[in-house]
Amino acid sequence: MVLTHDLNNPDCVTLGDRPKYGQRALGPALVRLSNRNPMVRARALRTVIAILRLRNDAASRAQTEGLIQAALEDAEFAVRASALDAIEELKERVQFLPALREMADRDPATVPGEANFPLRVRARKLRDTILFVG
Repeated sequence: MVLTHDLNNPDCVTLGDRPKYGQRALGPALVRLSNRNPMVRARALRTVIAILRLRNDAASRAQTEGLIQAALEDAEFAVRASALDAIEELKERVQFLPALREMADRDPATVPGEANFPLRVRARKLRDTILFVG
């Protein structure tokens, strides 16, 4: 990952998926959630959630939940996969069960040349983990 001091560079605000500039990076990362490039949106989601988790307050947790819910409905595979990554790291995830059920049944992404649906498989595993482990 390339780091620069230019906050307009989408790689600038992260270092190994950890915020480099802390709260200063939140605004630019939130803006990147609207970027047309799905890889930029996926990376921005990880960054925003990492920053919000540092705050560890009710408002940040609610914002995190909303961002993940929106990302689960994104048209692009990379963003939905990033949302699943985020859910896997949370302690409280029961609120995502309806969306995970939907994804497990209907996610459209396939692997070229194969008959499987990778996000459906991941969503099922995560759903089952939440249901049976907690």
